[in-house]
Amino acid sequence: MKSMAVLLAGVILLGPAPVGADDSDDTLKFYLSKSDLVVLGRILNDPLAISGRDGVPNYICEFKVSDVLKGDEKLKGETIRVNIVRRELNKKDKHPLIKKDAECILFLKKADNAMPSWETADFWFGIQYPSPVMAKSLKRLAAPEAVFEDHMKAGTVFEYATAREFFREGKGEDYARLIEQRWKGIPVNGVSLRLEPLPGFEYRVGEKFDCEAILTNKGGEAGEFNVGGNCGMTHALGILVVPPKGGSGMGYCRGKVGGPHCFCKQETKILKPGESTKLMTGFASDAAVEWKLDSPGKYLIIGTYTIPRKEGGIDTVYSAPLVIEVMERNELKAR
Repeated sequence: MKSMAVLLAGVILLGPAPVGADDSDDTLKFYLSKSDLVVLGRILNDPLAISGRDGVPNYICEFKVSDVLKGDEKLKGETIRVNIVRRELNKKDKHPLIKKDAECILFLKKADNAMPSWETADFWFGIQYPSPVMAKSLKRLAAPEAVFEDHMKAGTVFEYATAREFFREGKGEDYARLIEQRWKGIPVNGVSLRLEPLPGFEYRVGEKFDCEAILTNKGGEAGEFNVGGNCGMTHALGILVVPPKGGSGMGYCRGKVGGPHCFCKQETKILKPGESTKLMTGFASDAAVEWKLDSPGKYLIIGTYTIPRKEGGIDTVYSAPLVIEVMERNELKAR
C-alpha cells in the first residue's frame, strides 16, 4: 500500500502541464506566420477533388467556422469556401480529415484573384486534427498582446509590415491601443526624446500638425547634438504616426523632417548631463514635408532622433507616444 501511495503521489505531481509557453511555441509561431487566417470547424460537404498546377490535388469544400484562432473574428459562425491544397502521390497520401463532417483546424492564406478566396497555407500542415490544446495554444500566440510583445522583442513594432499585419486581421485598433499602453520610448546612452503639444494648439482636420520636441541628456558625459537650422527644422528629428484605427498609414510621415532636399546650415548644441533643449521641429513650416491631419480621432505621434556613432552608423532614440485628439473643423474644443 505504501508503494501504491508513493506511485499515486508521483502521478499527481506529474499531472498534465498547463497550456503555456514552451519550446514548441516557435513551431506554432512559424505556422501562424505563414497564415492569414486559422480556423477551427467542420467540413460541410464532400470535398471536390480537382487537379491543380503540376498535378497538385485541390480539395474544394464548404467549411463551417466554429472558432477563429487567428484572423478576422467576425468569421466565427460563418461558412467559408476553402481550397485544401495537398502534395499527394497516391491514395495513402490523402489526409483522413478531408471528408464531409470532419472537424479540423485549417491554416489558410488569402488566394489573390482566385476562387475560393481562401486556400491552405502549406501542403503539409494546412490541415490539422482539431486538438483542443493546439487550438488554445494557437489562440494564445495569435492574440494581439502576444504578437505585439514579439515585435517589441524583435524591434519591429514600427515597421510597415507589422502595422499592416494587425490591420489586415482587423486588429488595427489593438495595434494603436498596445502602442499607447506599452510603448515607453527608447533612450540611447541616456539621451531621451519627449514630444509635447504646443500650448493652446488645437488639432483640427485639414490643419498642419505641429508639436514641441525636447531632447534630454541623462548620460554620464556631455554630448553635441543637432538642434536645428536656418530652415527651421532639425534634420535628425522625425516622427512616426499611428492613425485612429492603426493600420498601414502609420508610416506615411516617417523619416527625417528636412530630408535630402534641404541644404540649410544645421546647428549643434552641447548638452551636459542633466540638461535639456528644445529642437526646431518645423513640422508646420513651408519648408517641411507637409502633413495635414486628414481625419478626426485619436492619433499617436512617436518622435525619432538619430545620433551618429563615432565608429560609423547611427543610433535612434524613440519617444513615448504623444496622444492627440483631432477634431473636426467646426467642432468646439471641450473646456
